[in-house]
Amino acid sequence: MIPTRTYLLYATGGFSMHASNFLLSTWLIKFYTPGPDKHLIDPIFFGYIMLFGRIIDAITDPLVGAWSDHHKGPRGRRVPFLLWGAPILALSLWWSFTPPVAGQSVWNGVYLAAMMAIFFTFYTIVVTPYLAILPELSNDAKVRVNLTTYQAGFVLLATIYVAALSGPMIQRLGYGTTMAISGVLIWLTSWLPILVAPQKDTVEAAHTEKASLPVIWTRSWGTLRSKAFRHILLSTSAFWFALNLLMASIALWVVNVLKGKEADVAMIMMPFIVANLLGFVVFNRMAHRFGKYKVFVIMFVMMATIAPFWYLVQRQQGDWPYLHAMLLCFGLGFPLAAFQVLPFALLADVIDQDEREYGVRREAIFFGMQAIFQKTSIGLSIVVMQYMRTSLGEVTALRLLGPLAGLFCLIGLITWIGYPLREEPPQKISAPAH
Repeated sequence: MIPTRTYLLYATGGFSMHASNFLLSTWLIKFYTPGPDKHLIDPIFFGYIMLFGRIIDAITDPLVGAWSDHHKGPRGRRVPFLLWGAPILALSLWWSFTPPVAGQSVWNGVYLAAMMAIFFTFYTIVVTPYLAILPELSNDAKVRVNLTTYQAGFVLLATIYVAALSGPMIQRLGYGTTMAISGVLIWLTSWLPILVAPQKDTVEAAHTEKASLPVIWTRSWGTLRSKAFRHILLSTSAFWFALNLLMASIALWVVNVLKGKEADVAMIMMPFIVANLLGFVVFNRMAHRFGKYKVFVIMFVMMATIAPFWYLVQRQQGDWPYLHAMLLCFGLGFPLAAFQVLPFALLADVIDQDEREYGVRREAIFFGMQAIFQKTSIGLSIVVMQYMRTSLGEVTALRLLGPLAGLFCLIGLITWIGYPLREEPPQKISAPAH
């Protein structure tokens, strides 16, 4: 067992990990492509810029993962990345909302592409080593689920901050000031896990070889030998595609379909937050009782069932469209809670199995390879969304995102069915001292 202090300090990184990405996903598309005749960047160009940023993110993930796994220093394999990466991550979030030209301009696109390269590079430098700390803190399956549940609690705080507070802040303070304040919070919560991160390597890790590009390439693609890892990659990438379609469209829904303002995003998202909070408790207990595999199946079924009903939300008489959207957000909060709790614990099991089979421990490179698939999927979802908005019209495109998200959740369920590690792996690996 580990002390509560360790749970809390490690879990604070969940706030920075989620808030930075959620702020970008929620508000950047609204800021640069708010609607017809208001764009700062051509919508299709914006979609490809975001795909470019996600590809940068995907490419750097295994590189940073291998770099972190191989790193030798007095502060361990993970701490230096969080220490030096957090400030630039925070600044790049702020800079992303300060375009050089007030109206639509290609220079805004060039500027945003540069900012996305910086943001996603340093997002990787912070988040990949941070996630790799989890398997090093404990080898106990229940402790790992509890760690990810604490982490999901701070992810929930980040969700509350973005969904309930950032809209009113933007309406009152503007985008620039809101993102500057957010950057400070992200900087702080990226640093707090340093206090409990292992400072010395006491496991036989992958850094016995020099981290050359051939070694990184071999070890990165070598992770695909794991059948369990392949199932996690495909299923979670499909879920991320669906999830990002919905979450990136919320602000656009509120303003362009429901004819509200940025502050109204908080009202639509409040039921989502309540369901998310309840879901953390429910799915944590279900995972302990029924196993992570079965709970993941339930998550996909719920999301695939609920998401298509977004098609029915539209502007009508009275408050019904708002109530409809709020009910759907409440329903979506539950499967997202499972997705926030379980994937990191599942991947920790895969990493343990890999160590038993091959005799090396390479946490970060697994998280990095996972990110190649997931981040590319997220980037593609924005490109698809922007093409739909341009070709189908704003309202029709936004309504069709729900059925499309449901389809990808069904694909995710199909790819998850064959996951082989349905029982907790035997706990024979000694936990690293710290």
